[in-house]
Amino acid sequence: MRKFVLIMTLISCLLVFNVTSTYAKNEDLRLNIVDEDTKRGDIQSAKAYTLVFENDDKVGVQYSLFYPYNDAMDGAVGQGAHEGDWERIRVIADKDTEEIESMYYAAHSNEGQWYDNPFTFSENIKSFERSDYDTGQYPAVAVTDDGMVIEVHENEVSGGNLYYNLGQIVDDEVEWLRTGVKYDTGQNPTVAVTNSGKVIEIHENEVTGGSLYYNVGTIDGDRINWTKNGTYYDSGQNPSITVAGDGTIIEIHENEFTGGNLYYSLGKVDGNKINWFTKGKKYDTGHYPSVTATNGTIVEMHEASGNLYYNVGTLNGSRIDWTSSGTFYDTGHYPDVTVTQDGKIFEVHEGDDRFYYNIGQLNGKKITWSKWNGSKSVGTPLDFGSQPSVQFSPTNEVVVVNESDSGYQMDSRIVTLLDEYRPVGFSAKISHASYPRVASYSRIPLPSDVTDRGTIWDLQNNVSLIGSDYKTNDSYRWVAYDGLWGNTYEDDLIGTKSPSFGIGNGWFKDKTGSTDPIDVVVSDYDRAMYYAEKFAPIMYMHSEDIDHPSTVEWFLERVQLIYKGEVILDVGEVNPSSLVDVILE
Repeated sequence: MRKFVLIMTLISCLLVFNVTSTYAKNEDLRLNIVDEDTKRGDIQSAKAYTLVFENDDKVGVQYSLFYPYNDAMDGAVGQGAHEGDWERIRVIADKDTEEIESMYYAAHSNEGQWYDNPFTFSENIKSFERSDYDTGQYPAVAVTDDGMVIEVHENEVSGGNLYYNLGQIVDDEVEWLRTGVKYDTGQNPTVAVTNSGKVIEIHENEVTGGSLYYNVGTIDGDRINWTKNGTYYDSGQNPSITVAGDGTIIEIHENEFTGGNLYYSLGKVDGNKINWFTKGKKYDTGHYPSVTATNGTIVEMHEASGNLYYNVGTLNGSRIDWTSSGTFYDTGHYPDVTVTQDGKIFEVHEGDDRFYYNIGQLNGKKITWSKWNGSKSVGTPLDFGSQPSVQFSPTNEVVVVNESDSGYQMDSRIVTLLDEYRPVGFSAKISHASYPRVASYSRIPLPSDVTDRGTIWDLQNNVSLIGSDYKTNDSYRWVAYDGLWGNTYEDDLIGTKSPSFGIGNGWFKDKTGSTDPIDVVVSDYDRAMYYAEKFAPIMYMHSEDIDHPSTVEWFLERVQLIYKGEVILDVGEVNPSSLVDVILE
């Protein structure tokens, strides 16, 4: 059999969609992904291909998500491993108020469903990309009034040595100026900064623990000059420290060795030392306490048998008057908390194999949580890893540091709290369909798809707008693809059909009551892009190694086109900037 491949490079289109539209039902013509990394996708550069429609009252946005690979479903009949799937999320919003009214989540062929207002989600944060910055364990972070970031930690493995990193917040990330500087010996360090710029660090003694020491330092350029080193002040373990608005240092800890009782101490910096005027005053029972303060209000959180509790108190001279005591709010381990001047709470804690966050608001002597199911706050996964520590910056960004889920690597990231509501999508395990919530979805006769909150993919940074002339312009012809993808492993399994794109499907006018014969594609680029970014969903990609979305362009640079086991287009020859007609004789 002869093969004839004609490549016309000046006409823009997407090869695979043309080829498979014609030949996909022939099981001998298929794609082949040549490397494992491509199957896993590229979450940083992944795009959501977007169409925007409008009429007089409503705006509709369709986000189409491309997944490079779908693994075989164990025990499933008629569904095997294959390359390339599209899923979609559609949003209907009121044009005047810009409030989301309905959302559609795709689940393969005919399993998509519209969800109306009660199911509109707000994730409350925008999480920027994390970065590795050092090795170690048990990190703690503080931020100065001018945005300098101070992180302290133990050395990896056995501990015993203490190190600091010093950086600054630049363009939504921490730019580290000095890393891995040893300053003392010990374990379980904690750090805070006074309004006058004094760095206060507290830790247990190395190895055995049970004794608490403090250090006082001053930031000098890209380093910290420690003016007081390793001063003993009390017995205990697992300390935490914060500074009130009047400069009072609030330190809390468990009692030494066995733990279980919680104590606080109060003091003020005097030159290069701390004068403690209240020491070791018991206030509750529990483990792994964390403390923060806004003006004269103290917020403390701790763990007890896998449950998380908070206390709210008021600083009153040489004592804290606790106005709430031991209020349950969630389950988990190792909580850490920070608060803004207007009482916004950001809390993180460990779960099973990752860590979670809660957002709340101080309301008198209690905390009102943004996600409350009637009996507890609903913690949202933030990342994989352990031992998270958080601190608000002066501009109310949250600096997050933590141990990663691999070895003793430590990560940092910036999180911004959001006020607006945005839709949320969840990518299911194995099937990678898009769902509106974490749950199990029965797909008879297939196994259930269990969604899993994992990596956050913020589409606002990755929207690729498809223009209004997509039906006639070759630049967008691939979007109208409605063929099938080839299957790599099972000769009798061809794959899944792509979702429908574009106008004429009725989804927009059916939801808006439009009487127009067709829906109107927004032709003004700036307005269309505004809507596309405004309503872009926050996507949680499940935590397996496969099925993360990828840009189509990136994907096609790493696949082959195969006919009856023979490569007819190799890696790099397949790309969206060429029209490829494959004629088989």
